Amino acid sequence: MKTHNETWRRAIDRWGWLCPTAMILAAAAILRVWGLSWWTAIVVALLLACPVLLVWGAIVIRRRRREGGNW
Repeated sequence: MKTHNETWRRAIDRWGWLCPTAMILAAAAILRVWGLSWWTAIVVALLLACPVLLVWGAIVIRRRRREGGNW
């Protein structure tokens, strides 16, 4: 029987790409609809922070796994 942690990890592996893709598309749509202003720049920066952190985290985890870390 699978543990809760294993099930959660498989779900993240399967659907984890959805957040960065959705945020990038939302940021592009906001810029397209409302153009560039201070408010849209702030919203776009906040939307793009999520994908950047997810990609950075994935890179760090892969490097630690290769080096024999606990992750």
